[in-house]
Amino acid sequence: MKTLHIIGLVLTLIGGVFILIIGLTYLAGRCPLYSFAGLTGLTLGIGLFLFVLSQLFQQKTA
Repeated sequence: MKTLHIIGLVLTLIGGVFILIIGLTYLAGRCPLYSFAGLTGLTLGIGLFLFVLSQLFQQKTA
């Protein structure tokens, strides 16, 4: 389950970087791509889901 934890953290970090890029393009006056925003939500969602899932499995085995 340690791999799920690491994958979840990495995907969450990637999603955070995507949010930063979207925020910076918004501040620069350019409209962010909607598909990029969807990809950000999907990446964050999967990352957080795997992170929580690994935490649940870790608590049950401990």
